[in-house]
Amino acid sequence: AVESQNINTHKSEAISRERGGTASFERPQAARPASLGEISQQGNFVSRKGSLPERSMSTETSNKVYFGNPSYQITGLPPFTDNPFATIGNDWSLPHTVLTEKNLAEFHDIAEKVAEKMRESGWKGLFGIDVIYDEERDEMKLLEINARQPASTTFESQLQTKLRDQGIAGTTIFEAHLSALVQGQTLYDRGPTLYINDGAQVIQRITNVRPMQNTRSDLVQESMETAGYNVIPYNNTKPNSDLLRIQSDRGIMEKPGKFNQRGEAIIKILEK
Repeated sequence: AVESQNINTHKSEAISRERGGTASFERPQAARPASLGEISQQGNFVSRKGSLPERSMSTETSNKVYFGNPSYQITGLPPFTDNPFATIGNDWSLPHTVLTEKNLAEFHDIAEKVAEKMRESGWKGLFGIDVIYDEERDEMKLLEINARQPASTTFESQLQTKLRDQGIAGTTIFEAHLSALVQGQTLYDRGPTLYINDGAQVIQRITNVRPMQNTRSDLVQESMETAGYNVIPYNNTKPNSDLLRIQSDRGIMEKPGKFNQRGEAIIKILEK
């Protein structure tokens, strides 16, 4: 059975600090782990045994850096894909289970240093970084910088909007992006970015194992929506292209590379 869908909220005030001419927002440690990045699990092939790859998202204005929320990027798990290196989703809950405050603080420092370099180079708007966590050395290491809007931006902003609908003030990461692009205007700046620690999305791709699954996507979509998930269908036919995007207000990962009960319930619906 699918557990009830609701967001685990944690309301806390953010503090602003000036650093090198850039104001960045950081949550008080007493309220939550000191991080406002976005985690992902991308590219297990680049990690040593026992390490967890991660991502961070930020957006730049002329004098501010907004940081997104931690999310674990799901990669290469069946039955969603038969490509072991394909990215298939994000989970905003798992980082708060598997990473310590020390890990998150180090991760935030990396994101902040990259953001400062991006700001100095004239960059405005969203960008992402991939960071890998090495369990053997208990270290966070920068993997790559993605000078573009991350694919998870839309759903993260939707999760943040749900919090605002509950009366929690703040800016979504996409609004922060718009604030950076329309420099000098405050139309989209509603204060610190909204903090989320739950929610997930996963993409069912067209696989070689089930090549005819696209013919029954309507039935799967109906079952998913009945179970409380939002589903976005795609009209693709090419192998490994997106078929369904399944979105949940709750996390679907138990640990890196392993789904929790909600994730397994989604799989059961797909395999009916």
